Amino acid sequence: MDDHPDAATLFGLLLAEARMGIENDRPFGKALLENAEKAIKARIATGTGEPLHRLKIAGLYRRAGLPVPDILMLDPVGENPADEIPLPDLDGALAALAADVEAEGGGAYEFFSGLDEMSAGMPEDAKAAFVHHLLSLDNPFLERCALYWLVSGASLTREAVAAGLTRKAHAREAGA
Repeated sequence: MDDHPDAATLFGLLLAEARMGIENDRPFGKALLENAEKAIKARIATGTGEPLHRLKIAGLYRRAGLPVPDILMLDPVGENPADEIPLPDLDGALAALAADVEAEGGGAYEFFSGLDEMSAGMPEDAKAAFVHHLLSLDNPFLERCALYWLVSGASLTREAVAAGLTRKAHAREAGA
């Protein structure tokens, strides 16, 4: 996907078209999704389905308004450690990205949308831990961003947001 951004854009557009086809009871929508999943499975079977690429493809499904196929979900236990991607300081990277979004006139919802796409292939428990971590940071922008998962995430993610908000409220009370 990194070498062929136009192919990723085209695939994203095809996914959106498939969603619209399904919504309008057109057979091509379901057929396209089935064939896409077969192609993804075949690519993963050859060992070329790196976790980062699967996360990006999962994000395309999320952007198109489609459920992410199980084949794209990362399995932290089953992943090859050699495929792990070195991550920069997560807290610093999140703060810098949030500052960039704000500087460009974006808000917490835009930041949430981007993070939601990027985390589309994460198992729900990992996503819940990530969202809980967002709330642990002393950054009002990231806190507002995490609130969007309260109304749009799976139950485990919503519980993580609620727990993080409760913890912050208790900390504020103790400090006041």
